[in-house]
This record gives sequence, C-alpha cells and structure tokens, in this order.
Amino acid sequence: MNIVRSKILEQFPNLVFGMSTRFGGVSGGAYDLNMSFNVGDDPEDVKEKDW
Repeated sequence: MNIVRSKILEQFPNLVFGMSTRFGGVSGGAYDLNMSFNVGDDPEDVKEKDW
C-alpha cells in the first residue's frame, strides 16, 4: 500500500486530510472508483481492498 502525503497540508496540525489513488478497489462498472457507502454499491465491496 502506498501512503500519499502532503508536505504543505502537514503544516496544519488541526487539519485532518486523506488522499487516495486508483489502486486497491474491487468494485466495478459505475462504482469503479467508489469509496462511499451512500451510492448503492455493495458495502462489502466498498470495505474490500485488494492491496
């Protein structure tokens, strides 16, 4: 798993942030890059990672 960090955003200790890449998802079709439980994708697919 790659962790993407931001030197600029790390300067703000009260800021919580996250970044993602296209790698690691298992959903397909319309949900290819989905990371939300609120759009109709199978919740188990959203939680699953293949990395």
